[in-house]
Amino acid sequence: MIAISKDRQEVLDNLSAAIVRALEANEEIMLLFVCTHNSRRSQAAEYWARHYCAEYGIDNITVASAGTEVTAFFPQMIKAINRTGAALTIDACHIENPVMIDPTTNPPAKMYSKRYDDKSLNHEAIVAVMVCDSANDGCPVIPNAIARVPLTFTDPKYADHTDEVAEAYDTCVKQIGDELDVVFLDVLGKIDG
Repeated sequence: MIAISKDRQEVLDNLSAAIVRALEANEEIMLLFVCTHNSRRSQAAEYWARHYCAEYGIDNITVASAGTEVTAFFPQMIKAINRTGAALTIDACHIENPVMIDPTTNPPAKMYSKRYDDKSLNHEAIVAVMVCDSANDGCPVIPNAIARVPLTFTDPKYADHTDEVAEAYDTCVKQIGDELDVVFLDVLGKIDG
């Protein structure tokens, strides 16, 4: 088990409680991870959340990510996610904002940078998870959000163009994965219990 501070555990508990409340009130929900550029942390969170929903058989949650602006899924983040054993591949049809395919889901999930108001995110019940302070502070209302929960992570961008780039991205991906595992295990215990 990973070591989590009391304060951080409280943040994770707030997220799992918001998910459980949303599931109690709605047949299906969307869990939307929001960051400024939808290129690093939100993409990693989308990957891990989808992975844990599948692993734990939680099939009434649709997982997605978005940003306050559109950029592109950052290559170092794709590499770091793939170093965990994922198999994200590029759909070469989209060069400026590549669409990454996660073949482990059925049907294969498409991951790409998009704004929080993108038409693909049209869902009646959204739990918005703000994974960076900038998006949490500056993002307007998320359409159809029934809950908005801050779960911020350090941006590995600080290590771009340094010798520590792989380590910074790997650390970020691991933290997001470990903490979302804690969240989804808690959700599973509450919806099955």
